[in-house]
Amino acid sequence: MLSKVKFYTSYLLLFSFIPLLTGLLIYFLSGSKTIITDYISECLGFQLKSISTDSSILLFFRNYICDFLWAFAVESLVILFLIEMNIKYPGIVSVIISLVFSIFIEVSPQLGLFHGTFDKYDIIFEIFAIIFSLKISNGFLRRFRNE
Repeated sequence: MLSKVKFYTSYLLLFSFIPLLTGLLIYFLSGSKTIITDYISECLGFQLKSISTDSSILLFFRNYICDFLWAFAVESLVILFLIEMNIKYPGIVSVIISLVFSIFIEVSPQLGLFHGTFDKYDIIFEIFAIIFSLKISNGFLRRFRNE
């Protein structure tokens, strides 16, 4: 059986850190203008020029995969937190929390709260990510319990 420390380390690395870092790298390397990439560019002292988005595949990755990855990471953290708090029906509660958070983040530029753009497809990809994360997390957690 995996120790609890090893479980948390592998879970957080696989389901949160790697997706967030991958999404951030895609944003940064594509030259996207986001709050986080602007902050990183300021700290590093340079801004990468935007990679040409003439390719629909590059545009797809830059616009939707990053949002998918952060929503996946958020759902993974929420489900782990709720399970550790012994919340009844953590899957349902985590989906509701993640959906509300995701919709808030996507709608906030329309409300003037953050700089960004609103795209209904971002929300659709984030919903897919939340469901996918829940399925993957449950499988990982079941495997951990059975070892």
